[in-house]
Amino acid sequence: MFKFPASQKLRFRLHISWLGVSVMVSVILLLVCMILSNRQNQLIAEISALQFKESELIANTASLSAELMTLQNEDTRKTNLELRRKITEVETTFGQVSKVLELISDARGQSVSVTNAEKELARAVNTLGNLNYAKAGEELTTVTTNLNSQITKKQAEVAVAAQAAQDLPSVGSYRRQSVTTSRGTFTVSLIAESLSGVRMITDSANDDTCTKDCAVLPLATYVSRNGGFAGINGSYFCPPDYPSCADKINSFNTLFFNARTKKYMNSNNNVYTSNPMVVQNADRSLRFMGSAQEWGRDTGIIGGISNYPMLVSGGNPTTSESGAKGPRGFLGVKSGTIYIGVVHAADFGDAAATLATLGLETAMNLDGGGSSALYYNGKYVVGPGRNLPNAIILAR
Repeated sequence: MFKFPASQKLRFRLHISWLGVSVMVSVILLLVCMILSNRQNQLIAEISALQFKESELIANTASLSAELMTLQNEDTRKTNLELRRKITEVETTFGQVSKVLELISDARGQSVSVTNAEKELARAVNTLGNLNYAKAGEELTTVTTNLNSQITKKQAEVAVAAQAAQDLPSVGSYRRQSVTTSRGTFTVSLIAESLSGVRMITDSANDDTCTKDCAVLPLATYVSRNGGFAGINGSYFCPPDYPSCADKINSFNTLFFNARTKKYMNSNNNVYTSNPMVVQNADRSLRFMGSAQEWGRDTGIIGGISNYPMLVSGGNPTTSESGAKGPRGFLGVKSGTIYIGVVHAADFGDAAATLATLGLETAMNLDGGGSSALYYNGKYVVGPGRNLPNAIILAR
């Protein structure tokens, strides 16, 4: 038998081995390619599924948007929105009615004829009753404009009777004068009295704190029942002809000392108040405080009243606030003389500038508008205005 040489046998075996390795590598590569191909197909399928879900989500979102639009257009929702709009119109217009009624009340207190205003208001209310809110609002604006014009005209008549004077009247006298300030020229009606010769009595119609349906009196009655010769309206209060005051008619909430009863009124709700206050001590000196909370409850004083704002302090205006113009009551002092009076056709800033120009050292604002009243030696020099729940009286 023929035998291959040993070297040929070795080469043959090596060829066989390499062939086996090549076959195995080829098989492995084939398997890897198959696996990768399958994975690629899976990924393509997954991406297609995600794209389908995205399309489905977009479609669902569009469907929900359409449903929401349908809901918004349903009669019930539209009705509710329309009802809300009408309620807002009603509230706004009735708010205008309330303000016009208050303006009519103030005008009447200043002896301004309100007959035309009342007729115009009745017409506007009738329009409102026909649910024509826009037209009613226009008519109410016209009432306000016309009435303010009448008030301005009346205030101009007051100014005509005033003499020009930049100084204060002499002690023991009353004077109506015009004062020129940086804010314009203003008419002032004021009384000057020496503190050493007068008592500043503060009196109220009720003997105790009252929160609604409170008693009121004319200023002249306060003056006469306290043996006085002069007087002025006191602190802010809620008039009976203000719609917003229906549940607190004639009440006031600032600290007040009733000199007749020696009692403080509204004491509990003025523990932390920042409203100014003035008192006349037993030695007849006046003390002004920037805040009523600085004051205890001394019953040995002659009189005491809190109101706002402070108008003058240290001889300088303490407010430059602008706003509605009308009569502004005040109580002030300079060099041992007390002054009570009214700055006409003025806002707070005007009143402060006027009194500082006159040279008052300190002055506090009192009630004004239709409640303005100033009484001197048996007659009203301003007013009489409304009946009042409290007042300041000068007595010897």
